[in-house]
Amino acid sequence: ACLVGSEMCIRDRYHGEDYFSFYGHNFENLVFEKERVKRGQIIGLIGNSGETSGPHLHFEIWKNGVAIDPSIFISEYRLEN
Repeated sequence: ACLVGSEMCIRDRYHGEDYFSFYGHNFENLVFEKERVKRGQIIGLIGNSGETSGPHLHFEIWKNGVAIDPSIFISEYRLEN
């Protein structure tokens, strides 16, 4: 994990070094810089940092420096064909 204030990014070694996920507006980060995290591990608490209308999570997945739709990685949100 890399930490900057209320933000965190995590490199995804499972899918390759070209992926990382970003989490913003955290109230508290529960992991340390360069700490390995596991699937399902609680890594932070949702917060209300910055200019927001209420507590929420800013979540992004990036591949090769380009943001991609994170819903394809979350089975509950995958579009059924």
